[in-house]
Amino acid sequence: MFFGAVKAYPQVMALVLIVEDDKDGSDVLERFLHRSGHDTVCVPNGREALSVLVNQIPDVIVLDVAMPEMDGISLLQVLRSYLRWHRLPVILVTGAANEHQLEEAEKLGVRGMFLKGQFRLKDLLACIEQSLVSVVAEAEAAAPAPRYWAN
Repeated sequence: MFFGAVKAYPQVMALVLIVEDDKDGSDVLERFLHRSGHDTVCVPNGREALSVLVNQIPDVIVLDVAMPEMDGISLLQVLRSYLRWHRLPVILVTGAANEHQLEEAEKLGVRGMFLKGQFRLKDLLACIEQSLVSVVAEAEAAAPAPRYWAN
């Protein structure tokens, strides 16, 4: 389980879907990520996140757990059940998760977990960028080896 700093990686511009019902919290994350060179889409709950995901697949999702209509764990379960979304990197940023929810999130493959008010934004940024690098490396590892044809 991840709750601290991560190794910094070179910055890669990404589209980050922020799923957070607290407007002030999502505004802070959005401004910080924009200043860091990333694009963002913000939605207040899991149901609206699914509406966005139907038309636009982000590079990474920053997800709150406790939200109205559809909570973060329910959204994560849906994401992992569809081939189109099952490898999307998800990072939890939450202030209201219980131990069971955190264990479930870990089983569902979140890339990081941050407790609101107990982390630095630069650590979240490093986790986002590390997730982007990991996704590229995983895709390259899964790709078939090139074939060379002799003439």
